[in-house]
Amino acid sequence: GMCLLLGLAFFLKGAKDPLTFFVWGILALAVLAWGLLSAGSSSFVGDPWRKVLRDFPVEISLVAWILYAQCLSLDPSVSLYPTTQALLFLFLWIALRSSESLRPAEKTLAATILILSLADLLMTCSQYAGVFHDFKNFSGSEWAKTYGYLPTNPTFNAIFMCSASTLLLSGLGLNIAPFIGMGLAVMVIVSPSRISLLSLASGWLYLFLPRVTVRWAIIALAGLTVLVGIIPNRFWVSRLRLIEGNYRVRLWTIATSAACERPLSGYGLGNFESAYEKYAFPVETDLIRYSRTTSFAHNEYLQAASDLGLPGFVLFLMIVGRVLLKPIPKRMRPFKAAFISLCIAAFYI
Repeated sequence: GMCLLLGLAFFLKGAKDPLTFFVWGILALAVLAWGLLSAGSSSFVGDPWRKVLRDFPVEISLVAWILYAQCLSLDPSVSLYPTTQALLFLFLWIALRSSESLRPAEKTLAATILILSLADLLMTCSQYAGVFHDFKNFSGSEWAKTYGYLPTNPTFNAIFMCSASTLLLSGLGLNIAPFIGMGLAVMVIVSPSRISLLSLASGWLYLFLPRVTVRWAIIALAGLTVLVGIIPNRFWVSRLRLIEGNYRVRLWTIATSAACERPLSGYGLGNFESAYEKYAFPVETDLIRYSRTTSFAHNEYLQAASDLGLPGFVLFLMIVGRVLLKPIPKRMRPFKAAFISLCIAAFYI
């Protein structure tokens, strides 16, 4: 199934016959679904498929809706790859929840996160060092390029550092973990990303709230007040980029309009650019006012509504909400704090 999907993605992209393209694409996705669900449900006793449908009705409903949205996508060749990604993660989610034998040991998971975070920290530090050597010519535009080449967008890297920092500060049974977590937090604080500050604060608040006493809360608020008072206003204006144009609200309006235009199917995964081109707005400061384009709504929840329609949006929220509201043991609190950090970032990323 995966080989067939890759072949389709490369050889049928832009095919003159869209019907042929998405029919073979759906067949390939069906093969992939059958293989992953069979592997994930192998631990069930009796009829595995019936138990998958019984235990994961929301996930299976979302799988069906994503396939439906792929069939009605405005551009199936664009939607096939993000559709494959979405289904792959959903199937892995079902497999991991249904079979304990597939889940990594907590120590192995902690060590993996530690290694990835250390590599990210070292690379981000090297990016800062590469710019600061010519500090006299250092400008705001260069500052925005000093972090986040993992993988394609500066904000993605900042959000990863937020969630990893929240997780590592709990220790995870590794002595070096809090130090790497604090290093990631410092990189986030000095970076130009605004949403990362809110994401980091939300994860830390959930993680440390049970340990905070009234005395420590007063000390923290007093220290924050003093810090804000002694730092010049120009620093906050620069750090929070208060004088820059912010077009995210207008992008959210476009996503809402797209969802209302096609409420039962959406534009198809990965087709937000088509919605933007239809509802594009001018940027008065640009030489060519309508030259900009984007593939992202900069709000994962509204993008789900734009791409999948309102039913897909509701199913997506149900899965996220169930994870957030589910009671967890104390040892899992750091992982939930990292997840909350990601959920907050999804409002603005």
